Amino acid sequence: LSLIEQHDTALKKHSHELEWLAAERTQDLEDSLVETKNAKEAAEKSNRAKSEFLASMSQEISTPLNGILSIAELLSFSQLNSEQRKDVNTILDCVNRLRSIINEILDFSKIEAGKLIIDESSFRFDRMMNRINAMMEPQASKKQQKFELILAPNLPIRLIGDSLRLEQILVNLM
Repeated sequence: LSLIEQHDTALKKHSHELEWLAAERTQDLEDSLVETKNAKEAAEKSNRAKSEFLASMSQEISTPLNGILSIAELLSFSQLNSEQRKDVNTILDCVNRLRSIINEILDFSKIEAGKLIIDESSFRFDRMMNRINAMMEPQASKKQQKFELILAPNLPIRLIGDSLRLEQILVNLM
């Protein structure tokens, strides 16, 4: 009988310890849940602020960019020599490329959401390379360097893919 009472006392003590441990772990889980919820809300708030900032900055950049584009387009209709026409066309290409980049920045949320769609349209690789050459050549000249793109003769003229992203990558590499 004494042995049964000892086991009964030990079981009660162990039962209380388990109840206390379960309550402690439940509280820890509830605390973790609250911390996770707060962190999620903070991340969502930060993400909204970032999106608003990007939208605002893209608008701020787009306004003067549209002015540059308008002036360059007006210049393109005036009497220009071949060098000036080449320069104006380079300005137009750069402005249009910059506008595309701004649109890509606005689509940043798509990247974060894993919903970015890669463009798969046909484009002329030689024309893209000529635009890149026109952008890079003046920069090289400023540094008193020669810049020349030489395309292999067996390269295909037409490609299918995301020409904007390919052009960004090539310009960044150069």
